[in-house]
Amino acid sequence: MLLESAAVDVRSVESKHLAIPQTPWYEEDDHCSSVTGGTMSVEGETIDAGSYSFAAFQQDMEENVSMCQTYFMDGGNRFISLPTLGNAPIKAASHVARVFEDWIGHRIHNHSSHERLPIIEDDVELLAEDLLNTVKSRPRCLHGLSKVLIKLRTGHVYSYNSLEDGQPLITEDMEDYFFQKFPLFIEVTIHTAAVNLRDESCQLLLVVENVTVSPGHPCRTMQDIILL
Repeated sequence: MLLESAAVDVRSVESKHLAIPQTPWYEEDDHCSSVTGGTMSVEGETIDAGSYSFAAFQQDMEENVSMCQTYFMDGGNRFISLPTLGNAPIKAASHVARVFEDWIGHRIHNHSSHERLPIIEDDVELLAEDLLNTVKSRPRCLHGLSKVLIKLRTGHVYSYNSLEDGQPLITEDMEDYFFQKFPLFIEVTIHTAAVNLRDESCQLLLVVENVTVSPGHPCRTMQDIILL
C-alpha cells in the first residue's frame, strides 16, 4: 500500500545545477552485448539457455527493500528531484544513489553533441556501460552489500504515466505547468541485499531502458565487483 504524503508544489521548487564530480570517468564502450572481464550483458529479453539468468536475479532482488528517485529535466542542465509515493529510502542504497546522481551530472555537463539530448537520446547500451564503469571506479559505495540491482528508466514525460511503479508527488492540477518546464525524466530504483561475512565481491545488475524509444527492451549488464 502506498503511503500518504504531502503533495509537492512544483512552483515553489527551485531547480538546481548538477555539480561535476571530481572523480575519474571512463570512456564509453561501443558494445554492451560483449562478454568481457566477467561482464555479462544482453539487450532485450533474449537470453541463451546456458547464460546466467538475468531475469531470476532481477526477480529475486525486486523482492528486497528498495529506494526510488525520479529526476525531471528541462533538456539543458537544470533538474529537480522528487521522491516517489511509498518510497522509503534506506541507508544501504544511499551511497549508490549519490554515485548515480554524480553520474547524471557528468553525462549532462560533458555532453558533446548539440543535436541530441543527454541521457534521454543516448544509446542505452552506452549508458549501461558508462554507469557500470562509474560504479566500478567508486567501489566503496558497495561496501556492506552482496547484491545490487539498479534499474534506470528514462524518456519523455508523455511516457511516464505508463510506468508500472508508483508516481512522484505531483497532483493533476500541477501536471501541465510542471511538464512544460521539465519535459524529460530519469527514474532510478535501487534494490540491495546485505553482505555476508564470506562475501568478497558484490554482484551488480544494471537494467537500463528508454521507455519512449524502445519500451520493454532494456539493456542488462552484470558484473561481480571486488569489495576493496
